[in-house]
Amino acid sequence: MASNDMLGGDRYAGIPAALLTLGSAAAAFFVGRLSDRFGRRMGLGTGFLLGGSVRSSLSMRP
Repeated sequence: MASNDMLGGDRYAGIPAALLTLGSAAAAFFVGRLSDRFGRRMGLGTGFLLGGSVRSSLSMRP
């Protein structure tokens, strides 16, 4: 498993999933506030743009 290789055991195997969940919750909070203030299209567009840019930057790592 990847967690064994990266962390030296399965003790911390749930940390990546927990961080993903916390990051999603934080992003949903901020995009929700943006949507309340400027409308649904602005919130969705910003969420897709930021999510896509983060995803593409992480996938280009060596």
